[in-house]
Amino acid sequence: MKHFHERLAPPKATSLQKIWRNFPGLIMGLSAFIVGLLLVISFATRIGSVQREVDALVSADRDQGLWAATQIQVELLEFQRLVQTAKFLPKAFEDDVRTDFDIVYSRMSQVMDPNLASVFRAEDDASSIPDDMIALRDGMAEIVDTSDSLELRELNELLSLAAEANDLWKQSIGLVLQETREYKISVRQRAAETLRSVKQVLWVAIATAVALPVLVIVMLLFRAQYRKTRRHTLIDTLTGCASRLGLQEALSGTFRRLNGGFSVAVADVNNLKEINDQYGHQAGDLVIQSVGIALRKITRGIDCPARIGGDEFIILLDASPEQSELILRRAQEFLEQMSETEDFGILPMQISFGVAQCDDPATFDDALSLADQRMYRQKTAEKARQTSFSTASIKG
Repeated sequence: MKHFHERLAPPKATSLQKIWRNFPGLIMGLSAFIVGLLLVISFATRIGSVQREVDALVSADRDQGLWAATQIQVELLEFQRLVQTAKFLPKAFEDDVRTDFDIVYSRMSQVMDPNLASVFRAEDDASSIPDDMIALRDGMAEIVDTSDSLELRELNELLSLAAEANDLWKQSIGLVLQETREYKISVRQRAAETLRSVKQVLWVAIATAVALPVLVIVMLLFRAQYRKTRRHTLIDTLTGCASRLGLQEALSGTFRRLNGGFSVAVADVNNLKEINDQYGHQAGDLVIQSVGIALRKITRGIDCPARIGGDEFIILLDASPEQSELILRRAQEFLEQMSETEDFGILPMQISFGVAQCDDPATFDDALSLADQRMYRQKTAEKARQTSFSTASIKG
């Protein structure tokens, strides 16, 4: 069974519990740092993915649309040059004109691509550049498809339509470039805002990773200091018995739950003033300390020996008054065994005590008063016995 003062101390722990108790700040701080590091890594990864998304947005559809617009103009110019050449030898270049027109037809069909059509379609105008380009394309296709042979007249019509399409497209390609530039600027702005927000969260994660272990360590230090302070308030440092506050906690806790009541004992050191006068206060402290050791030896785990000040002790015992008196006589026997000291020789270590029954913690003061009266009665009787013994010795 553990003594009351031992139950106030932390219980024996396993190896893992000892590691946790010895290094709680380090363990929790390291855990918090790992969590924060994972947050930093996740946000750094997010920044990389956002950057890749931005690059993809900037270089994807709109760049492809710009490339298509450029190719349309290139093919129209090439077709014009070919038709111009074919005018001198229509029969020799007819097949080349028809073949090249298939390419021009395919290129001009790309004006309906959403990336291009959305640029040229005017909201306040029913007509639009893509529609005009398709009309010119269809006009050239009608000439090529319906003519059995491409003579000078047909070639002149093709050249006229191609030149018109080229002029129209030359005027409009500037719109594509401007719109593409504006699109990229808007994408970069959105990307910059996204990156800025992610970086802000990243800094929050870094601050959390740094602040969390520091906060944990500070809380653990406060907790350890609180437990240390609380233990000092519950335990009397000289005797190892409970303090006045420890006695109150035992009375309001363990002994409040007992059925059938308990015993209250009051103990006081005999002749402490004479010991202090003759041997000094260090000897008096040694006597008080020895009383505390004796009381802790004879009490059980549920009992509570407490020093409430000076040489006064109160003991709560889960026993009847008769049993408690026997227990305290055993404490007196232990004191007699400790009376021979190394520094002061033989010191007279004796206590007087009184015991009373306490049926309920609510009547504790009454029981304490009764036990105190019995203790003083015993102390007075002991003094009278010592006086009688001294007088008889002198006469003898």
